[in-house]
Amino acid sequence: MSGLELSGGDVQLRGGVELSEFTTGVVLKIQPELQLSAADLSRFNALTGQALQGAIDLGLEGQANLLGGAFDLRLRGTAADLAIGQPRLDPLLAGDTQLEIDAIRDGMGTRLPMAKLFSDQAEIALSADLKTGAGTVDFSALIKDASSVAPGLSGPLKLAGQAVQSDQSWQLVATGTGPGGADLAVHGIVDTRNGGVGSAKGEVTGKIADLSAFRAVIGQPVSGAMTMTAQLEMDVENGALAVALDGAGRDLSVGNPMLDPLTAGQSKLSLSAHREKDARFVLDNLKLETREINLTATGDSDDGAHRLRFDATLRDLAVLADGVSGSASAQGIATLADDKWQLDIKGQGPNQAAISAAGSVAADGSRGDLVIDGSVHLALLNPMIRPRVLTGKANLDLALKGPLALSSLSGQVQVAGGQLVLPAYNVSLNLDRAVAALAAGGLSWICWQVLPRAGRSPRGDGSACLRRLMPIFK
Repeated sequence: MSGLELSGGDVQLRGGVELSEFTTGVVLKIQPELQLSAADLSRFNALTGQALQGAIDLGLEGQANLLGGAFDLRLRGTAADLAIGQPRLDPLLAGDTQLEIDAIRDGMGTRLPMAKLFSDQAEIALSADLKTGAGTVDFSALIKDASSVAPGLSGPLKLAGQAVQSDQSWQLVATGTGPGGADLAVHGIVDTRNGGVGSAKGEVTGKIADLSAFRAVIGQPVSGAMTMTAQLEMDVENGALAVALDGAGRDLSVGNPMLDPLTAGQSKLSLSAHREKDARFVLDNLKLETREINLTATGDSDDGAHRLRFDATLRDLAVLADGVSGSASAQGIATLADDKWQLDIKGQGPNQAAISAAGSVAADGSRGDLVIDGSVHLALLNPMIRPRVLTGKANLDLALKGPLALSSLSGQVQVAGGQLVLPAYNVSLNLDRAVAALAAGGLSWICWQVLPRAGRSPRGDGSACLRRLMPIFK
């Protein structure tokens, strides 16, 4: 059948085919080429269930045994402004796209000598040689500018690798590079089971030389550099998982005045965690070391409960609170049972500062029922209120009931030796012996004494109270 020409609207199919070799199977030979063109793919949306867009012009050459399943085909084509309704993929297909595919199936197996896609934004290549219980797949991809798939990133993304099959296992090796001096390497083994993925294990190593390249994606002013190595083992069928991570950082920052001083300089992190079949993901071991802090945590499970013990030390509280010098520490136990974490935490700081928290928190973090008491240095608030400055200590007698938010706090706070400096107004307030009561997320009342400061001429002294104040934490 030659001179074939079918058309419907802006869709055209042209070419010729020949059927032969009926004794060994029906062989369809394309003579010389089948050409398919469509100026508007959106007309096929209802048929495909996809939001197709753009135009295509494809040419198919070769032959296929319709009964035996063998084929030797070559597809060449172009597309303009192609879209398939996938937000992550469609930007890569914008503009002009070229497609080249060679595919062969015979007694030796199925081979894909060449499959290439080139567009203004990407270059993707794939080749494969597949046999029963033995196969090889090579792949590579280049995204010329990462902003096309992840707005805010800049620079090329590259990925290349190979998967090799041996019986029921596939061994994967891949490497990649990206913005911010990112490097990634993957080595893994995937075992198939009942026609699907049964289990997987492997190792991932990577580094990012400049985290600031990812600020727009993360949504935080991050900076610094990091390296990491992770091992993973997973049973896909029942969800059991074990993971171990070792990482190192340099001058890590998230733009938080409370956290950034703790991660300056060199830092190290290691952790291991696991999840049993039909169970929660639980932490086994964690260790974090920086110039300022040392944190260790260990976990164990029995009788349906998981316990987590931790111990943390801060080298010098002056890193967070100006004018307060000395080390601080915290220890505690958290036990998970019946969808609740039971907490018992104690902390110590310089100048007899101490705090404790005990009670329970929902496993999903939605609610808590805690009692918090002790004393803390008010200077810890200074990074959040600068240029204003607080000094002194606050004695706490608080309870938290409800969502984990300041609005759930109630109780009293009593200040000892407190002072609040407001440099913008050239005002210094003496808050010694000030007492505040919290209820329903606000101050229900606050009382303080106004005392003369040494070396100054006071304008007045005495005490004052305010009651029925507006909520301050909502």
